[in-house]
Amino acid sequence: EAPVEATPIGVGDVDVLLGDPGVLAPLEEGLAELGFGGLKLYQLQLSLDLADPTDVTLSLALGVVLRDLELLASLRYPGLGFSASLSPATPVDLKRLIATFGLDAAELPPLALALCAIEVDAVARRLGTCAGISGEWRIAVGAADVALTEVSLRIAVEPSAVTASFVADVELAGAHCRGTLDLPGFALLAELAPGEQLSLDSLLAGLLSDGLALPVGTPPVTLSQFRLAARPREGTFNLAAAASDLWPLPFGNGLALGKLALTVDVSRVGEAVVASGSLAGTVALGGAELTGKLTLQRGGGSLS
Repeated sequence: EAPVEATPIGVGDVDVLLGDPGVLAPLEEGLAELGFGGLKLYQLQLSLDLADPTDVTLSLALGVVLRDLELLASLRYPGLGFSASLSPATPVDLKRLIATFGLDAAELPPLALALCAIEVDAVARRLGTCAGISGEWRIAVGAADVALTEVSLRIAVEPSAVTASFVADVELAGAHCRGTLDLPGFALLAELAPGEQLSLDSLLAGLLSDGLALPVGTPPVTLSQFRLAARPREGTFNLAAAASDLWPLPFGNGLALGKLALTVDVSRVGEAVVASGSLAGTVALGGAELTGKLTLQRGGGSLS
């Protein structure tokens, strides 16, 4: 009944069981290239088909080190399927996990991981990680403090690059969006969730506290489509949105601007932040369809 301590095992030892000294060599080379260290054997299960002695299935339960993380892993043969999860004895947060794979984690919060699973194709030198993240993550986009919740993470290790992608619920100007944030690059992309709507006034007020604004007296505009692309490190973003509202024009008799489309771009020129934007649409006049455009400016706008 006494617990059995893990015993160090080499790939060569497993090869002896399989009767082929080179069958796991690609696995050993692939794991080393992906950053795995020594293996420790916890459990070995071997099954044989008595009708066909060449039909061998081997399953190993292993303790394995990936860079500086201790994992619990399983290996299946044939096929060399390899999967792993974080050992309960290895506390790790988001920053440490990202840094383990050589990505810049300086601006990431130390949020706890709710789960973490790793799938490895050692022969093809590929590794994939998926993780659930506990807690709320806040990111500055323009003048807004954007909240990311229900965050999940995927890390892909390829021979040529390591990338990480976060998927999250995003709260922006009172609306619910779905967003992704990619590393390297720290690029955020957010779109309105199905059925959600967003007030144009709230959006501009939230993202551009000292920037662009609609003219005083502009009727409310509700956005039904919205796409934000931001680089929080640089403080830049651009957005495109659309609305189905009709916007009555302050001149003419019953003229209204429809098929509204909003664009806003915030960029940097040296140390200065430069913002530009417009609200465009179409208006029917005398049987013709004309294009109207409101250029957004500080303190108001101009219509052409």
